[in-house]
Amino acid sequence: MNFTGELFSRVFKLAGLCCLLVLSAPAARAQESLQPLLQQLSSQGRLDIAGATVYDLAVTRDFYQRNGWQLAWTRQEAVSELAAAIEQAWREGMNGRDYHQDQVRGLLEGSLTLDVASRDLLLTDSLVRLTYHYALGKVDPSEYAASWNFGVVLPDIDPVAWLGEVIAQGG
Repeated sequence: MNFTGELFSRVFKLAGLCCLLVLSAPAARAQESLQPLLQQLSSQGRLDIAGATVYDLAVTRDFYQRNGWQLAWTRQEAVSELAAAIEQAWREGMNGRDYHQDQVRGLLEGSLTLDVASRDLLLTDSLVRLTYHYALGKVDPSEYAASWNFGVVLPDIDPVAWLGEVIAQGG
């Protein structure tokens, strides 16, 4: 498989993780709303959650708005899969700490406890960052090396709509 094929394979696997999140949310937990925390994030531009900085990203806001401001991370299995994906990020030259590796590990192992809204937002931010960096890279290559001679060309896609389609249709 070529580099581009491997990259998109990984992105689709991460998107499949999103499918597991939303489609399997138990009704009782799904009633808890993230809207107040997301409003705080929007007004401040960023939040500190357990030592991790979560930024106000449009894709995160749109994801929760389209999900009715409900929790997405209701299954421990999904958190385990995210933790495993973060643990493997080094293979692509990425630093797991950029995706809240310590906090995700703490949530998984039980050494970190957060309120449900903060937990959900932290995990979503981790997945969004990881997905975007897999798809687009983390460093602007033209700023890193002036000899960089090709650009990233991606389809004209609304990432939130794409995420919704993946969630609705399965991995």
